[in-house]
Amino acid sequence: MGNFQAEWVLRLVCAVLAGILIGYERHNRAKAAGIRTHAIVALASCLLMIVSKHGFDGAEKYDAARVAAQVVSGVGFLGAGVIFVRNDNVRGLTTAAGIFMTAAIGLCFGSGLYLTGFSAMAILVVMLLILRSIKETIRVSVSLEIRLKPGVNPEEIYHLIHAKGFHNTSCTVSAYPEGYILRAESYTVKNDDPFALVEKIRSHPGVTSVEMIG
Repeated sequence: MGNFQAEWVLRLVCAVLAGILIGYERHNRAKAAGIRTHAIVALASCLLMIVSKHGFDGAEKYDAARVAAQVVSGVGFLGAGVIFVRNDNVRGLTTAAGIFMTAAIGLCFGSGLYLTGFSAMAILVVMLLILRSIKETIRVSVSLEIRLKPGVNPEEIYHLIHAKGFHNTSCTVSAYPEGYILRAESYTVKNDDPFALVEKIRSHPGVTSVEMIG
């Protein structure tokens, strides 16, 4: 029993290490779920797998997958907690998928599949890093319709857009009874968030409304 216990501890340690490495990448991206969350998910998944496989050895009939299967349901609730929807913008899907993958890796270690667990972890981390680099080279365009109060200088909005890392390709200003309508076509190649730009413009005291169009 002592040798088995030592191996189970090794599985737990490997799962935690994998969770830390995955969480470190997410932590560097300033995501809600970071090192501690991923490490705990991996540890819990591994522990439940060990309990599922070896915790009922004395029973005549038992299903080794029954306890481990509940990990999928539990992680689903946890992943849903990091997904946010605001103004038709869905954020947190990658983090939620990463938590699900971390749980799967923890199950691998709990089953004693060391090579599979470390391989899956390496593939996940490398994939996240490569895809992040590719995403940062993609040009993101955004079309905005901004309603301004009377007397507001549109140049203020131009400078605000530029300060957020976006460049204007075209801007038009037209008057309406309550002020002005500014339509701006902007783009960025720095992986800046267009929804953060919208929130920043909306906070300007001279702006009555701002919408993404097109």
